[in-house]
Amino acid sequence: MTEIINVNELEQAAGGQVIKTTNTGFTVYKTEANDTLWSLSQKFGVSVDDIFRYNKEEIKRWAKKFGVVCQNEDDYKNYLWIGEILNIPPKKTV
Repeated sequence: MTEIINVNELEQAAGGQVIKTTNTGFTVYKTEANDTLWSLSQKFGVSVDDIFRYNKEEIKRWAKKFGVVCQNEDDYKNYLWIGEILNIPPKKTV
């Protein structure tokens, strides 16, 4: 039996979607191919450092799962995988 994969279904399965917004203003986001902390910071209007601070343990857990060990904690900012669930903090207002 042969099944044809629909590109839209594949993209949805890969992630890249806002799952929900919490009552504290955080956006729960599932990563997709080519997401970086920089691209997410631009998309949501928050700093790379803020996103990393709220997701550091999750990012490090995924890195470990894929055999990545960084000597410098900031180096983990370079690693995201498809399907990670990240908490994106709300934009800061001045």
